[in-house]
Amino acid sequence: MNKRRVQFFLLGAVLGSLSAFVYALRYFVPTAFAKGGPLDICFGDLVLAGCTDNSFWLGHLPGLIFGIGIAVILVRVAAVSFKTAMLFTFASALSYVIALRTAPFIWRYLGNAVDFILPDGVDQNGPIATAAFYLILSLTGFCAGALGGGLLALASQRLLRLASVSVVVWAGAVLGLALIFYPILSIGLLGEGPLGVFVFFIIWQAGYASALAKALQE
Repeated sequence: MNKRRVQFFLLGAVLGSLSAFVYALRYFVPTAFAKGGPLDICFGDLVLAGCTDNSFWLGHLPGLIFGIGIAVILVRVAAVSFKTAMLFTFASALSYVIALRTAPFIWRYLGNAVDFILPDGVDQNGPIATAAFYLILSLTGFCAGALGGGLLALASQRLLRLASVSVVVWAGAVLGLALIFYPILSIGLLGEGPLGVFVFFIIWQAGYASALAKALQE
């Protein structure tokens, strides 16, 4: 891994940490998000489904955070214009929101398909149902990652005049599999908490930033 990719990777890890902190803010100030609290509004949780409020709130900010951070380094190392950097930031934010809002539909569609396949009477707390849950979750992350990462890759190809973005598209999809860490680390091992959120965002944003740096050099 060359110097530029290391720079992008490390920046992506920092941005992922910041994104996770914002996304998981409810864990740090729970009273603010409690019923009747000042921040008692839905902000789009991917895994803990049931959110129907379409307001752009904390859960929608990771794409914007990533876009701003990467835009800054693009100005410094790739000499892109301020206009291009702003358009990249917008594309990053929009791509993430589209992926975030599409993920619950993917989750429900895959869940219905698996429920149809599984035999009747399967223990919902048994190994088969648990395995199905993590399979659906990982496939949801893969599809949503491919969608959001692919949209940003196509925008980047046009804005940054990249020769190929296939590695970036594949990175978005494969890194989306890291969504499986959310429930394993947040609930399964440590009780409800933000650790899985941090693992997911750090892996995804660091890896995607590194793939983008590779595309810039091709």
